[in-house]
Amino acid sequence: EYMQFNTEIRNLRKNHKPDKNPDFYEARRAAYLLKYDNLWSLQNQPQTKLWNKEGDYTIYNQLKNLVVPVTFVEETDDFSQYKVLVAPNYEMISPELIEKWENYVNNGGHLVLSCRTGHKNTNGHFWKDKWAGPIYKLIGGEIERYDVLPADYKAEVSLFGKTYDWNIWGDVLIAENGTEQWATYTNQFYKNKAAVLHHKLGKGTVTYIGILTADGAFEKQVLKEVYKRANLTTQDVPHGMFVSYRDGFGVAVNFHSNEQTAPVPQGAQIIMGQAKLKTAEVVIWK
Repeated sequence: EYMQFNTEIRNLRKNHKPDKNPDFYEARRAAYLLKYDNLWSLQNQPQTKLWNKEGDYTIYNQLKNLVVPVTFVEETDDFSQYKVLVAPNYEMISPELIEKWENYVNNGGHLVLSCRTGHKNTNGHFWKDKWAGPIYKLIGGEIERYDVLPADYKAEVSLFGKTYDWNIWGDVLIAENGTEQWATYTNQFYKNKAAVLHHKLGKGTVTYIGILTADGAFEKQVLKEVYKRANLTTQDVPHGMFVSYRDGFGVAVNFHSNEQTAPVPQGAQIIMGQAKLKTAEVVIWK
């Protein structure tokens, strides 16, 4: 394996071509707002045994599965260079961050938030307000309540005519006038209540995903619609397949437990591996 590694690296260096990434790839780049205080808070008070570290990166995994390059950013960074900004499960926020989000969206950015966002201030205290009240103007609605379900039970939510299972977390949402309801609950005592809101604000949009699912298929479809509405492309690849571009190469890795075929473009020159990939195998092309 050591000898194989060195042989492959030498071959890649020989074909290495420092160059900018394809325009279609860079145009869809998303910024991922990450704050470790939020991750620690969620891990310390998960509220359900089903909330785990993998759930914190559901949105990240689905972006990668749509062949979207992701850059991790902090609150002090400039958001304006990214057309899409995601802040999943961003539990602790400040008035300054809300204002920065509003400016980003008003100037044409597309902000994606998900469940548990805005529940607390930066000291980890609930607001002296409605539940997550400071973000209501931003998302174009209210969070009426939330629900978590047992590990052995699944409820259902409808998104664009298709039904998905969920049980980890569900924010029950109320849309204000002018805000679109993309998804609704199909059972439980909050049947027909909103689960995803899409709000136009200035030149941009805010999408609030109230659901956290186990497989991420629901979140993936919401992200696809966000990109479609923003006139940005995505690429559907098999579940567990990650595709990226760098230094003149296209790279696909199969993280699924089954063999899958990578989307190697027609006419591409394969430098390493083959299109059919077993678990953890890689193919690289020019």
